[in-house]
Amino acid sequence: MPVALIVNPSSGPDRGGSNPDQLARVLNSVGINPDIQSMAPGEPIAAAVRRALAAGSSAVVAAGGDGTVGAVAAELVGTSIPLGVLPVGTLNHFARDAGIPGKLADAARVIAEGRTTKVDVGEVNGR
Repeated sequence: MPVALIVNPSSGPDRGGSNPDQLARVLNSVGINPDIQSMAPGEPIAAAVRRALAAGSSAVVAAGGDGTVGAVAAELVGTSIPLGVLPVGTLNHFARDAGIPGKLADAARVIAEGRTTKVDVGEVNGR
């Protein structure tokens, strides 16, 4: 089953990590051939995640920062679909707190190895 790669093109502009092809190559290097779900300008991240789930993705990888990860995670709550993270945002607090390496190649290896950690979710102001 495919692994979806949700790419937020506006994440981490100073890091240059939002290039979908570059991110796919990082995942390819660890044996993952992702189904890239790039977003059209103004399209919500949630729409890309829903497309990926409708396509039967077995996992979803969020390439972005904390906002991207949060938006992807919100769509996965209540499913059994695992979330992978490629930290290409500005601060990447979630990735650091979850022990995900900051280097993309190392983060991709964590995903390929299937390492998982359960995290708590909550709701604030309807989100």
